[in-house]
Amino acid sequence: MDYVALGKSIKKFRHIADLTQEDVAEQCECSTSHITQIENAKVIPSLDMLIKIANALHVTIDKLVNRDYRHPEYIYLKDISERLEKYSVARRILICEDLNRYLDTIEKFSLLE
Repeated sequence: MDYVALGKSIKKFRHIADLTQEDVAEQCECSTSHITQIENAKVIPSLDMLIKIANALHVTIDKLVNRDYRHPEYIYLKDISERLEKYSVARRILICEDLNRYLDTIEKFSLLE
C-alpha cells in the first residue's frame, strides 16, 4: 500500500469536508499529531483508525485508498480560496484579474501548439 498516497487522500477528503485535523482527531478519539503523522505518512494507521477516519470524512475506505482522483483540483481551489480571504476585496479583485490574464495567455499559446 502507498501510505504517502493514503495520507494525501485523507487530506484531500478532509479539505473537501471542510474539516481541520483537530476536527478529525476529535471524531477519531486520537491526537491531532496522530492525524498529522498519518497524513504525512510518518505513521501507518491501523484498520480500526482507517475506519474511524473514513467515517469522520463521510467516505468509504476504498475512496481513501483509491489514487484515481476525480477532482484533485478541489484541494488547490480550497487552499487558494482560504489564502485569498486574508486580503481586502480590492486586492482579491486585482489577484483575480491577474489570474484571468495568466489563463488568457495560457489559452492563447495552447492554441498555437
